[in-house]
Amino acid sequence: MQISHVSAAQRLLGVPEILTQVAEEVEDKYTAASLARTCRDFCSPALDVLWRSQLGLVNIIKCMPADLWEIQGSFTNHTRLTLTIRRAMRPGDWDRFNVYAPRIRELCLHFDGFWTTLYTDDVWSALDMYAPSRPLFPNLRKWEYYDIPQRNAPNQQLFISATLLELTLRWRSFDEPVALLLACLPQCCPRLRTLLIRIESGYVKPPQWPPRGIFDSLKELRTVTMAGDLDSDLLENVLVELRSLPHLKALTIENISENIWMSAIPPVQVPPSFGALTALHLSCNEGHSCAQMLETSYFPALEELDIYVIILGPLKDIFRIVQNHCSPTTLRILRVIGSDEGDSEFVGPDVGLLADADDFCPLYGFHNLEEVWVQSLHDISLMDDDLHDMALAWPNLRTLWLIPPEWLLLLSFTPDTFSPAGTLMGLLPFAQHCPQLTSLALALDTSHTDADRLLDASPSILQCESAVTHLLIGECEGQTGDVQQIAMSLALMFPQLEVVVGDYPRLDTDPESVWMEVDRIYPQCLREVLAKKRQHRKAMSAAAGG
Repeated sequence: MQISHVSAAQRLLGVPEILTQVAEEVEDKYTAASLARTCRDFCSPALDVLWRSQLGLVNIIKCMPADLWEIQGSFTNHTRLTLTIRRAMRPGDWDRFNVYAPRIRELCLHFDGFWTTLYTDDVWSALDMYAPSRPLFPNLRKWEYYDIPQRNAPNQQLFISATLLELTLRWRSFDEPVALLLACLPQCCPRLRTLLIRIESGYVKPPQWPPRGIFDSLKELRTVTMAGDLDSDLLENVLVELRSLPHLKALTIENISENIWMSAIPPVQVPPSFGALTALHLSCNEGHSCAQMLETSYFPALEELDIYVIILGPLKDIFRIVQNHCSPTTLRILRVIGSDEGDSEFVGPDVGLLADADDFCPLYGFHNLEEVWVQSLHDISLMDDDLHDMALAWPNLRTLWLIPPEWLLLLSFTPDTFSPAGTLMGLLPFAQHCPQLTSLALALDTSHTDADRLLDASPSILQCESAVTHLLIGECEGQTGDVQQIAMSLALMFPQLEVVVGDYPRLDTDPESVWMEVDRIYPQCLREVLAKKRQHRKAMSAAAGG
């Protein structure tokens, strides 16, 4: 009897899953190509990796006979490459195509930019002849279709298949071919999970548009983004249908037209709900439009809300709607940004509004908030008692930012200093009641800071271990105060500080500046504070033992 001696390595190479796992670890396509040529067993798994993601159709068409296609132009001569078909297609031309096309899982067709290849009409005509009854890439999972031209565009249904999970469509304008493609999605892509639609600059409403049942038929959708120059009918139709989707988790509406809603929204006694939605991102010119959109629905599972607008309007108006339409038990992240990149005409001295504790009161019932970002031109005036209420209302805070980012201030005509009402003492409740807080940005008056008064007011601060590592203070010029007292107060409240900026937004880097000096002596003050804490612990232990 002849005994076959098979090594452990040979047995492992006989397991397809292991071969696939090894091929998946390849870092680049050159290595994948070498692996495919090295060993017959690794050929198929390596080819899967090599062909999985494709930018354009050049590689797959190059697999066809060399006399079929031609690439004209040269980057060295500053001319764009153009792919063309030189002769009529024959049945045998598809042989190599059929080997590699099923391996493609991700495809990006990008028609703009000097480095992208152009395709002549005869390329699309040839591909149309492939198989009208089935897609070119039967296992395609992700398709990105950018800068779609109005002329010389491919038959878009060549790339639509039942396996498609992610679809990104960016058109220069909305027209009838666009509408036809959207209309076929429910039937052709029933498993679609991610959908992004962007209309760049124009909208021509096709006849009988929008039809009903496109979006609510895509039952597997998890993420939807609608962006660009959007028509109100399209948006309203989308929102109405998306509410019924059982798995929709994330919704983004980015509108660059004048208003999201061209007509007033009819009042609704009991707005319907986005039952599963956990993330909502709204962006438009005016905060009023975002507020209108929020009022159309309830969001019982919402965890993250982003509002990004040019002209925000009163904070109280938006926060009141958030209070009435979002669940106080689920909302964890709230970002409100009061301006977008654009011309300075959009942001002027009359845009910055006053905001005080009354504006924030509608949010105090949201005790699970972890991040609150209000990056606007509002002059936020919060007293120490107001900051105390805020810290008690939001014990799970990780980040609190209540001043505008530097880039927003550069777009405005407002001065580069603030008129703060609260003091450094107002940060004490955050150190005491927000144990997870790591990043804090507020406008404060530090001119009368007194570390001894801080310690007398709350001796228990010696028992606190605040997690704050980054502190940004927007300060009014001439109201800095004593450097030693500021540094000692910070060491008492925030013993883990890594970065402190106290002259925001001027960000003075003069080595002799007040806040550079605060940063320099903070470690020494921290050592003194830690010594006081050790003495305090010993005293507490002795008292407990006595």
